[in-house]
Amino acid sequence: LWCIIEIFTYIMMGGSIEDIDVRLVLREQHAEEDKKSILVALESFDVANCQCYNPADKERILCVIDTAFGMLTAFNEVVAAALGRIQTESPVLAQITMTAGDNP
Repeated sequence: LWCIIEIFTYIMMGGSIEDIDVRLVLREQHAEEDKKSILVALESFDVANCQCYNPADKERILCVIDTAFGMLTAFNEVVAAALGRIQTESPVLAQITMTAGDNP
């Protein structure tokens, strides 16, 4: 959850999506499976499903998001739009999107 908050804050403060450097961490014997999992996670983002090491942090962050956006789904929509732009503009993610689209 902290990672999403950091990316979201960076973008909202005027940071450029083009400056976000995406690095894939894939398991050697499961690279294709991992790529598909990454795409599913990007396309079905839900802040309520994010995790924090400290559960109290998650509770506080979700409360702040809910207060600021009125509901978690509104935050999800904003983040989904940003993730969609990152996915489109990142050469690494664009490559796995094309690869996943080739394989049913």
